[in-house]
Amino acid sequence: MKYYIFLVAFCLTGGLFAQTGFQYIPLASKGEIPVDFTTSATRKYLNKVEQIPHTTNEHTRKNCTDFYLESSFVVDNLLLSGKVLFNDPISHYVQDIAKILLKDDLATFNKMRFYAVRSETINAFATNDGIVLFNVALLAHLKSEAQLAFILAHEITHFKEQHALDLFLEASAEEAQHKDKKSFFKHRRTVSPTLSSNDYSKELEMEADAQGFDLFKQSGYAYDDIDGIYDILKFSEQAFENKSFHKSFFETDHLKFPDAYQLHEVADITGIDEEEDDIESTHPSIAQRRDAMARKVSLQKDKKDAQFLVSEETFYRLRNIARYELNEYHLRSFDFYPAIYNAYLLSDAPDADQSYLKKVIAKSLYGLVKFRNSGQRINTMVPYQEAEGAYQQLCYFLNKLKDNELNVLALQYAWQLKPLFPEDQEFQTMTDELFQEMVSIHYDSEKVFYKKDVSKNQVKVLNASFEHKAESDFIRYAFVDFFDDPAFVSQFKKCSSQKLKKDKERAKESHLLEEKKRRTIKKEIRKQLVKGQALGQQRILVVNPYYLKLDFRTEDNEINRLASEKARENLLKMIKNNTRKATIKAPILDFTLLSEHDVSSFNDLRQLTEWFNHQTETDFPIIAFNQNKVDAIAKKYDTDYILWLGIIAGETRKDMLGLFSKIYTHPVYGFLDIFRPSKKSVIFALVLNAKTGATEMVKLNQVKKADSGDLINAHLYDLFYQIEREP
Repeated sequence: MKYYIFLVAFCLTGGLFAQTGFQYIPLASKGEIPVDFTTSATRKYLNKVEQIPHTTNEHTRKNCTDFYLESSFVVDNLLLSGKVLFNDPISHYVQDIAKILLKDDLATFNKMRFYAVRSETINAFATNDGIVLFNVALLAHLKSEAQLAFILAHEITHFKEQHALDLFLEASAEEAQHKDKKSFFKHRRTVSPTLSSNDYSKELEMEADAQGFDLFKQSGYAYDDIDGIYDILKFSEQAFENKSFHKSFFETDHLKFPDAYQLHEVADITGIDEEEDDIESTHPSIAQRRDAMARKVSLQKDKKDAQFLVSEETFYRLRNIARYELNEYHLRSFDFYPAIYNAYLLSDAPDADQSYLKKVIAKSLYGLVKFRNSGQRINTMVPYQEAEGAYQQLCYFLNKLKDNELNVLALQYAWQLKPLFPEDQEFQTMTDELFQEMVSIHYDSEKVFYKKDVSKNQVKVLNASFEHKAESDFIRYAFVDFFDDPAFVSQFKKCSSQKLKKDKERAKESHLLEEKKRRTIKKEIRKQLVKGQALGQQRILVVNPYYLKLDFRTEDNEINRLASEKARENLLKMIKNNTRKATIKAPILDFTLLSEHDVSSFNDLRQLTEWFNHQTETDFPIIAFNQNKVDAIAKKYDTDYILWLGIIAGETRKDMLGLFSKIYTHPVYGFLDIFRPSKKSVIFALVLNAKTGATEMVKLNQVKKADSGDLINAHLYDLFYQIEREP
């Protein structure tokens, strides 16, 4: 009973549902899918090549063709990555501002498209064919609509002046003069592929600032906020706010952390080195750009005060959404320290979505526990010495926590929220895992923890007793409030029982695995490889098959982009044919198969792609942070089994030693092989369980043959036969 009184008090005083209206809903694409997404990269490339003037000389034509080939496929890959949004409120808002900037140049406006990008990197980029990609993180750091307008004016200038193409052509001209032509060209060619404005030369970047300002000043926006943009660039690696963090944020009446866990003095925020003396640099420093813009602003005689022309209310509402979005991106990247700090900053607002933010923190603590308990602490840790400002205090606190203390804190934090998410299977499973890990790895008995009945009169006694305990003893007070909850006590016993059972099974397996047993197991594995596997599934969801045509003879395994896209189209047809032969139901979710009306499938693909990346980035099981959405998708397609498959094929270097040996033993065939291209094909298939994340099947075939239709059909037929065959 006391636990539930504590829970009610927690809700009333702070917090889980102390909301005044705002409820965060993750951004998603809506409406019809734009032509940019449904047109193939090959078609985009050919369209651009057709627009090259006939009077262009052969050398320039070739360079332009190379640029259009590279940029068309790289931009297309980004558009179909699931990170780019369309018809969402941020994209629409950015477009409305651009329309004000280009009110006197509607011809240019009509050539351009504006899309928000789900990224935590502060950046914006204009492609050569008029797409402006605006990262959500950039909006999260802006102070006004006027700042957003100037950034757009800068990017619009890059497009109008065709800076990406100019820089590519410039790099091509310098290539001929460069000592290491290949490596130089490869490096400079990343201007378009990386979609980063930081790759522009000093002259082009300064030109975009200058001409962008000329466009900006005609719009009516105030000049005062422009200087702040350079601060955003300088401090782009910092959070959107600098707010002191204290360990009390995670403390309860009885769980108190030692003072040694609190960092009292923090390092100043210095930001990015501005390269004050950048004479040798190819890119302008932030300080240099700031000074040049300050001179232009100082020459303006007309004073403009409009920080907002579209809508002040819309700006702050969307900026708030953008800041919430950062939590999603941090979790997706396993950046748990920034996720906790970002949620901590947002939780201070009077209208904060406390339930969502507390869940983000719980998920982050869970993620840290999983990595640490798997011996991979270094993969998620941020050394506090490398952090700046108040964020350093959070890093210091998390780093001071020992693995067992972190596990206890994560469970304590999640358990107090657990009753408030009874229908959230993802959260319930996460909490259960935290409990099991704590019992299995750190504390196998509840006797370790204090279970005092804490009344109002006893709180002082308990806190006083804490002061006289060793510092390491503080963690034993974590669950004082929970031992009156029968569910907590029952879960502890259940986890202890499971640990004991697993320990016995491991001991038994270790005893039985003598040499004879090992030989039997190896024999069974070989038998399975020969006969194949058997999943006994009549339905499976095929997601985004890939096909790469490579030249393995080159240093960087150069991709034949046109051939790869054509081969991928054929692969999709072959998958359909082979599923019919195997009489298995295998719907295909693929970006290239979507019509303009399939936005629901587009969003499903985004969720599945992120889920798949999550499952394959760790070598230990961890619940995906969009598991609830994937569960819904599995239910929608009526299958828990998801198939990812791909083919990589191309020419390889010849084995000269083997070739000479063959010439010696079989002269005729050996000499013929000199003129035969050496081929290699790799066919890969992975089946995952959408509910558990478990790997149900792995199929890998590598052959020294060309990727003929017969070869691929044979492997596809065998794959779907194994999926369908009953065990």
